[in-house]
Amino acid sequence: MFRFRRHVFVAHLAELQDDLMHNTRRSCALLPAQQLGIALAVFGGNTFQSHAAFGLHVAQPTVSRCVDRVLRAVLRRVNSFIVWPTGSVAREVSNKFFDLTGVPGIVGAVDGTHCRIQAPSDREFEFVNRKQYHSINCMVIATPQLTAIAANAKFPGRSHDSRIFRESVVYSDLTHRRKDGILLGDSAYRAERASLLSAEVFENYRSLYLFT
Repeated sequence: MFRFRRHVFVAHLAELQDDLMHNTRRSCALLPAQQLGIALAVFGGNTFQSHAAFGLHVAQPTVSRCVDRVLRAVLRRVNSFIVWPTGSVAREVSNKFFDLTGVPGIVGAVDGTHCRIQAPSDREFEFVNRKQYHSINCMVIATPQLTAIAANAKFPGRSHDSRIFRESVVYSDLTHRRKDGILLGDSAYRAERASLLSAEVFENYRSLYLFT
């Protein structure tokens, strides 16, 4: 259901629905489940709202309002959704990475993903990525369970993955030992005081680097 298993969708709906309820008696007001579904269709499709509106048979302004309401609801809870692993959770994550790579101490894999946007009026050229469309280059750090433990969506599409990581709070925290653990990244990232790791355990990467 909208790129989530039904039970995951229901769990997120239960978390967000109070913020998505309309204080109106209008019979045509969208239910929280409908708003969440529309927003997830936009997020998962990495497409413009007008395209999503056409596929979902709703008006583009409706899609825009749903996306805005869902994003605001999520942002109010972001610190409970995206949490750096510590203690027993960090050990569990590290053990799963060890099973995959044979390297101890890994707590996350870092990569960038481009979220398409309309061309901005200010500094437009900075948002054109290497595939020649406008985007935000979002850094995400995740566990083997695909749980996000850190994210940064502040850089335009022209920015390189390695630069985004080096200018992130996570990089500073790891460098100054305010956070524990090692991160994996693909060949777009520069090794930081660590050796090159063979990529045989990851089919989609030629090489992996270790970050401390």
